[in-house]
Amino acid sequence: MLALAGMYEWWRPQKVAGNEHVPWLLTATIITRDSQAQMASIHPRQPLYLTPDLWDTWLNTSPADRTLVNTVLNATAAIAENLDYRPIGPAWLSTQPNTRQDNPDLVAAI
Repeated sequence: MLALAGMYEWWRPQKVAGNEHVPWLLTATIITRDSQAQMASIHPRQPLYLTPDLWDTWLNTSPADRTLVNTVLNATAAIAENLDYRPIGPAWLSTQPNTRQDNPDLVAAI
């Protein structure tokens, strides 16, 4: 399992005349960086990965904490070096909209 560094925020848009009820919105993002090593040949960006020992710290610290960000960047590099990069076939493609694919062919190497 991979845990990815992300951020979220609950916020409320400005009220528009005639619509006094404006619901709260949840915005979330996965934090990425320029791809390194093997990932660079697949995609120009890669997520920041969190090791299990960083999960609680990430969830309870401001992402503006530069020391934490540097620790996560180092963890990301170490995790990315140990990932198994391999091509997969088109099993993930579906001709049926909103169809969930769930079979071993999704991760079978070609």
